[in-house]
Amino acid sequence: MFGTAATVAAAQEKGRRQGSQFRVVGHPKVEALRAAEPEWPLAGRLPRVFWSTHHSLGNGWTGFGQFDVTRADFLEWARSGTAEIVWQPHPGLRSRVATGRGRLSAAELDEWRSEWDALPCAATSTDRYPALLAACNVVVTDGISMLVEGQVTGRPVIFLEREGHAPFNEAGEVVLRGVHRVSTVTEARELTERLVRHGDPLRDVQHEVVHKLFGEPGAAGRILAELRAQALAEGWQPG
Repeated sequence: MFGTAATVAAAQEKGRRQGSQFRVVGHPKVEALRAAEPEWPLAGRLPRVFWSTHHSLGNGWTGFGQFDVTRADFLEWARSGTAEIVWQPHPGLRSRVATGRGRLSAAELDEWRSEWDALPCAATSTDRYPALLAACNVVVTDGISMLVEGQVTGRPVIFLEREGHAPFNEAGEVVLRGVHRVSTVTEARELTERLVRHGDPLRDVQHEVVHKLFGEPGAAGRILAELRAQALAEGWQPG
């Protein structure tokens, strides 16, 4: 099995095989994210905000998502005309709402979406997020994976943190070093303005975080080399 240093460390600590089944090779998705060509569906004349929301609304899951309580504030932000915001919902958000446990109804989601998509400074995306990451100035998220992927692409990441979410593991604590943690959309707006104007003071920390988690570029080549070495060890002879 292939993984990152953090994956192997966790397996060594808790796994029955002490991580012997893993090979530390990094992750090829890192290079794919960095190679993405930027695309932005709006005019691009204002600060570009990529807003990613998790599906874990309500209780009974990891408890990170808070689209149900922040959507009105983001609508106000987009209406203000001070930033262009592309919303990327988690693929599971709508199905979570459909269960009735998402703290808003499908009708409320549809009503909000129609208002959102009608604004000149707002858009919705359900795919191509690497291109949006490459094009944006700032990432704002209440999710998990985007805390990492935003840092991989070198974008300032604002973590809109919900109180009482599931705790981070050791690797998650490393990730948090490279993000800005806020608790309200107002804080996220103010911080976005500062980051766009003055740059990200955590940029060097981000480099350290990504290197610690994924190592040097070239994960795909390392995976192939490990496969070849294992095959040779098991008796394979190149044709």
